[in-house]
Amino acid sequence: MAEPPDGFRRMPGQRPRPVTQGIAAMIAAVAVLGGGLLANRLLSGEDDRRPPTPSPSPSKSAA
Repeated sequence: MAEPPDGFRRMPGQRPRPVTQGIAAMIAAVAVLGGGLLANRLLSGEDDRRPPTPSPSPSKSAA
């Protein structure tokens, strides 16, 4: 088997951790996207509140 190029030799005692890097990348992506959505909501100035739902009134047939 041929030797890998100089820049691709693995350091002794260090193993790659692709799972840990993937989890860290997903956490970072969620933080960035969540922060962007929160900032958009705060800076847009639109009132995002839904109108209140009407309270149920007793029906005439139940009385």
